[in-house]
Amino acid sequence: MRLACRGSAFGSLIRQCTPQGLPWQSNRALSAGPRSSLLRPLEPHAELIDPPTFAKEYLEPARPGFFPGLIRSDSPYAWPAFREWSAQGEGGEALQGLGRNEELRDAMVEVEIAPVGRGYGDAVADSSSSSWSKVNIPFGLFLEAFIRKSIPWSSEPAQELVGYVAQQDLFSRSPILRDQCPTLPHQHAGPRGALEQWRRNVWIGGRGSFTPLHRDPYENLFVQVVGSKRIHMFPPRAGKHLHLFPASSSQPNTSQIPTEEPLLSESVLRQHTEGSFPDLEKAISDPEARSVVLDAGDVLFIPQGWIHCVASLSISASVNAWFR
Repeated sequence: MRLACRGSAFGSLIRQCTPQGLPWQSNRALSAGPRSSLLRPLEPHAELIDPPTFAKEYLEPARPGFFPGLIRSDSPYAWPAFREWSAQGEGGEALQGLGRNEELRDAMVEVEIAPVGRGYGDAVADSSSSSWSKVNIPFGLFLEAFIRKSIPWSSEPAQELVGYVAQQDLFSRSPILRDQCPTLPHQHAGPRGALEQWRRNVWIGGRGSFTPLHRDPYENLFVQVVGSKRIHMFPPRAGKHLHLFPASSSQPNTSQIPTEEPLLSESVLRQHTEGSFPDLEKAISDPEARSVVLDAGDVLFIPQGWIHCVASLSISASVNAWFR
């Protein structure tokens, strides 16, 4: 199916899916300095890592790992996607290569729509007035509207939204995509071998797309293909200080802290610790809490149960593999 959609029609669709009359919040986190953080930086692994070393030094001890350039063109684990997904090649940001994938162009995808720097946690906190919403549109239309921004949806610049294709299994719809992102052997390095993999997801969004602090019941190998993302990580024991939603909520694995701003600024942190989130500073002070900025070609290992948030610093495309 090919959907013809004029800008005004698309704008009407988005406005129907997005609550109106809400206070608009810009993301001070992104404007404050794209790579700053109050957490200690995660040190990169010094050499190109092979699967046995990954299993011994990171997977088995449940230790986060940062592996720069693991899928770049000069690596034995290179991904064609690193060259082919962007117009410039080699990790550029236009995503022209994805737009040329005929298998995906008309595929319907679920797009999260939110103000810059906000995520689904807003809907968990208050679904009746949340500025976060979802809409199903063709993948090609998503790229035009939210990545290339060639289809305007609003005449009010102050109401710019970001769209995020988050946690989508696009590989089942596109053999081309699977070939461009071969399974890394590192995720089969554990005791269960090839039985380790549970699911792989694609994450694509513009600058300011955001996933709030949460924890997953799987090991996570996160690959940055295009652009840059900043990730903050806390060990499981810090969960008691991160103000997770109650067990009776729809997302008990997610923190009530709505943005990454208090993780970037002492003044914003003080506002939060003196207000709704008094224990946050204890989590930031945890000796194992870390932050990292991933650039195109980098890979991050997030151990099972580690609490993390993810912010796009540019147009970004990522792939992750969950496994146990």
